[in-house]
Amino acid sequence: GRVRSYAALLPYLSSCKVVIIIQGDPDDLPDLPDLLATLTHHHCTDLILHHHYHRADTTTTSDNLLQLVRPRSHLEVFKGCLTGEAVRLLQQCPKTRFLQLAVVSDHHAGCLLPQLHHTVTSTLRLLKKLVLRVSAAVVSASAVTSLPSSEDVALELTDMSDDIVSHACDLAQQLQPPGGYWRIWCYSCTVTVVGIQDMIHHLHHHSVKMRDGLTIFTNVRISPHQQRQLVTLAQTTLNCD
Repeated sequence: GRVRSYAALLPYLSSCKVVIIIQGDPDDLPDLPDLLATLTHHHCTDLILHHHYHRADTTTTSDNLLQLVRPRSHLEVFKGCLTGEAVRLLQQCPKTRFLQLAVVSDHHAGCLLPQLHHTVTSTLRLLKKLVLRVSAAVVSASAVTSLPSSEDVALELTDMSDDIVSHACDLAQQLQPPGGYWRIWCYSCTVTVVGIQDMIHHLHHHSVKMRDGLTIFTNVRISPHQQRQLVTLAQTTLNCD
């Protein structure tokens, strides 16, 4: 459909900036590799792969799509799931300013995080925002290492329930960059008011810092009055908005 049309059109256009945003599974777009192959004479500034980021698993990565982007020197925004080996490709992307990556397992974390730390500190001098997405129900705190410093470092914790709140806070502590977080988000959660209270206290106990606050999206109903109480507790305990 449209991907095929873009792939056919790009070779005839003058050099220009190209933004690629894929909402669904890239495997359902057989013409996508052809589209990326036509970028040789253009500047791909954004490669955003929502499916790989939000529905990452141990069998699917964004490696091959990033490899197809040439030249990579103009890439400024990347969102997806990369192996530790593929993170090295970002060393060819010194203009990167916004990076969002998903972690899918203990093994993946052990390979990805050290290479990410090296790449950010050695090459990505212009990086403004670094966001890591981690499932609290899958990844062990012992498998992760601290994130590198950047202007804004954020953590997305997913799949959190009351019984693993303490573990989720251990993850946040282990991943915390030297300067603390810009923000922590919690998605796809089933935590209750009690679980959120526990999280706030655990984060404080672990000295987890958040400059701009904590946001939790839970499927459990919380009344407006309870929400106000939790916001006050977070502001006074964590010293953030």
